[in-house]
Amino acid sequence: MLSPALFYGGFEFAANLIVQQYELPRQTRNGVKHALTAAVAFKTLRQLYVADAAAEHIILSLGAFNEHVETYVKVGNFDSEAEMRKDLYNNWAGIVAARWILEQPERRDFFSTLAMLAQSGTLMLKPLPDTSPATMEAPEVSRAQGWLAAHQQQFAIQMNDALNNQSRPRQK
Repeated sequence: MLSPALFYGGFEFAANLIVQQYELPRQTRNGVKHALTAAVAFKTLRQLYVADAAAEHIILSLGAFNEHVETYVKVGNFDSEAEMRKDLYNNWAGIVAARWILEQPERRDFFSTLAMLAQSGTLMLKPLPDTSPATMEAPEVSRAQGWLAAHQQQFAIQMNDALNNQSRPRQK
């Protein structure tokens, strides 16, 4: 079994590599990491013949589970609801990117595809202003999930537009 540290460490390393290889601003690393993790996991599930809708549900549920776990791991320093929305948005961007890759005859790689999303400003680099009431309690992941669900189709259109209208990013 793969330990969580090794699993997350691998994606952390890969995100750093993408940021360096494509000369992206350092603040893109977290968004790239979330998108890459979701993209690789989604593509793997699809290659294992998991239905598209089921794979999407699994990846988004795992992203929400990760945010829920972080609420307990980061006791006293948990993510805001806005930070959770940002992370779930970037997970969704990874799913959209994986679908886009699977539909392309030239089968672009994840690194260049996610670099395109980062360079186009499509990945969310910082949380949107938090509209939830200030509280000392951990925010509810379900509210962040509801926000994503309400905007998913709109976001998918914007993400696909960005992917279809971008040229291949420059490598260092």
